Amino acid sequence: MKIGQWNTTRQPVCLITGRTGEGKTQLCAHMAQEALQAGATVILADTAKGVDLAGEQRRRLEQAGATLIGMGEYDRLVETLDDVQQEMKRRMELLCDHDALPETVPPLILMIDDFTELLWAARSGENENTFIDPYGRTKRLVSQFGAIIRKASSLRLGLVFIGQQIKKAMRPVTWPAATWEGMLHLLCARIDGNYAVFAGEPDANGNIIYPELERNLIDRANRPDAATLRMVTAHIREELETQQAILAERRRTGIGDIVSIVGAIAALERLNAWCMQQLDESADS
Repeated sequence: MKIGQWNTTRQPVCLITGRTGEGKTQLCAHMAQEALQAGATVILADTAKGVDLAGEQRRRLEQAGATLIGMGEYDRLVETLDDVQQEMKRRMELLCDHDALPETVPPLILMIDDFTELLWAARSGENENTFIDPYGRTKRLVSQFGAIIRKASSLRLGLVFIGQQIKKAMRPVTWPAATWEGMLHLLCARIDGNYAVFAGEPDANGNIIYPELERNLIDRANRPDAATLRMVTAHIREELETQQAILAERRRTGIGDIVSIVGAIAALERLNAWCMQQLDESADS
């Protein structure tokens, strides 16, 4: 999967959406690996279903220093977020003492898979007031995320939230609307059997659209099917043979007005080559 450079200062929060099996977690793991190689501290959590990575992929992340928080480990995630907020305080102090954070301070990337589950749990328990029950604990998690988001850009922090559907209407009330709309939106999809990632942007109504994906789908819809291409190619070859026969006969009899026929043959050859290319692409997909 190829994605553009993620600028955590300009867009500290990234939302990854897509259907089941479209590669959301794989993209997340890929981003985590790149961040670790760049010297970042990475925390990857999925308290709803567990970090769904193949053994070798999981081992590589752990060996590179990533912190993985699994299914049901809500308390551990709460504690980890408390540690993150303590680290934020330390970075704020450094920021006050310097014009910018020293280069020795590594980026910190927090990734939350199945984030939609947490949002729904927080909404379901909106009338709960205690932090002991599961709903209240989830509300506390969401609140902690909001506190981190507000200062993320200046403190070299990045957050990645992954879920099947993360809509604007699901935004927690404590999260700034402008920040939500300014997040980097990535959509995972399977195109021609391969994973693909599309960047989203807000339209005039604030909804996220994916122009590159829309263009891709339009191109696919307008692409002729293989049967039509074969039929067209057969007609082209038949006409090509007719034109070549006419050209050969005129040359044999010494007739000189053959320029237009040569041009027609060249055009037919180009058209035939294009049809064959489209057939090859149809076969590959």
